[in-house]
Amino acid sequence: MFKQLISKYKQFYKFLISGGVAAMANFISRFFYSISVFLADYAFPYISFNFYPEAVAHAIGIAVPTVISFIGHKRFSFKEENIA
Repeated sequence: MFKQLISKYKQFYKFLISGGVAAMANFISRFFYSISVFLADYAFPYISFNFYPEAVAHAIGIAVPTVISFIGHKRFSFKEENIA
């Protein structure tokens, strides 16, 4: 029982670390004038992408930190450990 309690605390701290990394990815994308703005104003016009460029850029800007968070939690926070 004591090992399970320690395991839950470890999982909680890993959750905080993964969340912090995802938050930093979100902050960095916003700090550097946002990946969304870069895509909508520079990258998409350069490649002549005209299908709702602002909406698509915004979706990509949201998806990047979300995917980072998902992978971090799946591979680090909630990774199954053998409790023996």
